[in-house]
Amino acid sequence: MKVRARLVTGVLALLAAGVGVVLAVPVWRSGLLGRIRGEPFAEGWPVSHWVDALRAGNDADRAHAAHVLGESGTDAPGVVPALAGATKDENPVVRRHAVAALARFGANPDAVAALLGALKDGERPVRQEAARPLAQVRPLPSEAVRPLLEAVQSDHDPFIRVFSITALGHAGDRATDAISTLIEVLKEQAGGGPADPSAAAMQALAEIGSTARPALIAALDSRDARTRAAAAGLLGGMGPVPPAVLDALEQLLKDPDRAGQVQAATALWKLDRRVRTTLPVLIEGVADQNPLLRSQAVEAIAAMGPEAAPAVPALVVVLRDENFMTRRAAAAALGRIGPAAREALPALRAVLQDEEPDVRRQAAESLKAIEA
Repeated sequence: MKVRARLVTGVLALLAAGVGVVLAVPVWRSGLLGRIRGEPFAEGWPVSHWVDALRAGNDADRAHAAHVLGESGTDAPGVVPALAGATKDENPVVRRHAVAALARFGANPDAVAALLGALKDGERPVRQEAARPLAQVRPLPSEAVRPLLEAVQSDHDPFIRVFSITALGHAGDRATDAISTLIEVLKEQAGGGPADPSAAAMQALAEIGSTARPALIAALDSRDARTRAAAAGLLGGMGPVPPAVLDALEQLLKDPDRAGQVQAATALWKLDRRVRTTLPVLIEGVADQNPLLRSQAVEAIAAMGPEAAPAVPALVVVLRDENFMTRRAAAAALGRIGPAAREALPALRAVLQDEEPDVRRQAAESLKAIEA
């Protein structure tokens, strides 16, 4: 019995010594405690290990810890606060990794607040990483409007501005203070790249909705042609307007700018089903050299259906357009016009040989609708 007792005592002593050694080594202690607490692990270590590394490691360790915490996808306690704190790190690489990691936490209020703060970071890559996820947060809190608006007004990076503008749209009627700035952005020309603040502003104003209607009505008198055209297009999608606005849109049919004419015609059709004064404008738009304008005019004519019969000859010409999407839209418009488009049958039959399958399919469907 004494031998057995000594043996047990010896084993326990060894175990205690082993535990002591584990607890004496920080990384081993971290792993053991993580297992005991049931923490999620990433790259073989508990989340608390990476949180500690983010707060106290060297530059490389902090940057890697931020990356790991983002990739882990865990919302364990302490993760978001640690990442939020790292957005103020002295090292821009660490800040960028921390901001990118926070993007994984969606609409978490603390994450959103940290991302909004990072919009003022001195490094453009950090600001880009902060703006991108904010454009995906829904619903966007009202307190986000001011910092996003400041980014739109003061940042020179087109991507940051587009992301910020998109986010403002997600704020809906809480973004009232941003409306005037967004309308100013409408006049901006696209810079030739994929980032187009003007297009983003149009989408944002559409999302803000009827709250923006008074400002858009005023914008119909803007000296800027792009602003007038955009305002007309947006009003057309916002439902009923006072008769005076319809009159203003009617006047815009004579705008010096063809885009303004087409947008006004489209809006008048949507709001008041006017054909007599709008269809001639749209037919001229179909013949315009601007491919986007041609496409918009074709789609507006398609919405009119049989009433757009006078547009058939112009649509037949567009069946040979170099852009296959415009060709398909023209074929669809002829089908919407129906039997009144019989003169287009030979041209549609020729389109059955189009190189694009979608165009051929649409031509076949329209032939059936016209011949019905």
